[in-house]
Amino acid sequence: MKNENNKEQETPRKQITPPYLSVAKLEELIDLISNRNYATFSAEIFRKQGFNGTDATWSVSALKFLGVLNDNGTPTPLMAKFRLLGDARKIEIEKIVKDAYRLLFQAITEPQNLPSDKLVNEFVVQYDMSRSLAESAARIFIKLSELAGLKVSGTTIAKTKKPKVVKKLLKDSKPIKQSISSETVNLEEHTHPIVKGKMSITIPEELYLRSATDDDLNNAWRAILKTAHKFAETYLKEAHDTQADKDS
Repeated sequence: MKNENNKEQETPRKQITPPYLSVAKLEELIDLISNRNYATFSAEIFRKQGFNGTDATWSVSALKFLGVLNDNGTPTPLMAKFRLLGDARKIEIEKIVKDAYRLLFQAITEPQNLPSDKLVNEFVVQYDMSRSLAESAARIFIKLSELAGLKVSGTTIAKTKKPKVVKKLLKDSKPIKQSISSETVNLEEHTHPIVKGKMSITIPEELYLRSATDDDLNNAWRAILKTAHKFAETYLKEAHDTQADKDS
């Protein structure tokens, strides 16, 4: 019986993709779990808090990656660490960050101090991510490192507010007539950009939301995204290079 328990404890935790939501949304997420105490966390709860469908799903995945949520959405004892204050909070968050990103810390000494391009490269290698996703994941890692006291606060900046001048211009500008009928817009689809303005993948919103809790579906969706990003990085670049040769 003792040997069986030891085997169970030695079972490695399954690999989850590091979070790559925006820094501003991460700050909202951390603020939420630091001040709210739910019996379970789900994408629906985050949507009720004003998160859109994509950010709500990514938030659940981020909390699972950090180990503060179980697979069923139940908070682990680590969740309470975010409600601590002062140095005690930083110390506990540091433990959480180092454990969640243990592949990174095992491969590199003080990865939070790497130059940005080298840090992105490490995310590509350690987590088998496309470069575009790795860039976002690296920014989130740096922000979490700031919360953990591993990095000087202010390294990453969340763009949450528009300058007053921009707000005034938007207020004074005339509304643009909507030329597309609302009947042609399907609000039950999730579109994931691969290359902005050039390539994206659209799946039913219901499937996308399920991927946060369905491991098989999540793995299948990740495989599709990886293939799509590799396709874009190979063939869209080839098309761009070919056009550049013609223009030269």
